Amino acid sequence: GEAAEVPSRTRQPDRTGKYVIDLAGRVDPAPPEAPAVCHLDTGVFRGHQLISGSLASSDQHTIVDPYGNDRNGHGTSMAGLALYGDHLDDLLTGTQGVRLRHRLESVRILTGSKDPVPQNTDPRDYASGTISAVSLPETTSSRKRVYCMPISAKPDAKPGRPTLWSAAVDALAAGKIGEHTSELQSHYRISYA
Repeated sequence: GEAAEVPSRTRQPDRTGKYVIDLAGRVDPAPPEAPAVCHLDTGVFRGHQLISGSLASSDQHTIVDPYGNDRNGHGTSMAGLALYGDHLDDLLTGTQGVRLRHRLESVRILTGSKDPVPQNTDPRDYASGTISAVSLPETTSSRKRVYCMPISAKPDAKPGRPTLWSAAVDALAAGKIGEHTSELQSHYRISYA
């Protein structure tokens, strides 16, 4: 289920808002310097009551358009899952306080299925876009973070070979982008913004 909604098998849809308001009042967000889960996705709707205290406007970024908000719900649902785990139903129906130990960051790297597709969505650009996306929160805040990229694309490589996007993510994870930028650029014929 989506992180912001409770499945109808658990309660009536007209009561969902009351459960969300109640839980929002019991949540103690992590402090601004706490570690963050940085989502590389369709953005996050910061106005959601269960997310607003954990995502500062300065922690919302975009590489695809001037809007950092999620307009189709995918990124917001994934952010909710990162904050509350798969226990959201229990938290919504419970009465206990919820103390969060991490925050959220968001980089909108895709517009989402309901938005017009930008001109620069060639899958070969995903690698350089991901590298640019990772640099935005790192230059804004020195907090510790993990990255979550709950999206996929059609393969651009032969079976058994890594895609360009996968190779860029691997290089980022290993901390090798700075060291091997020219090698990656020549091998994959890409440029890093």
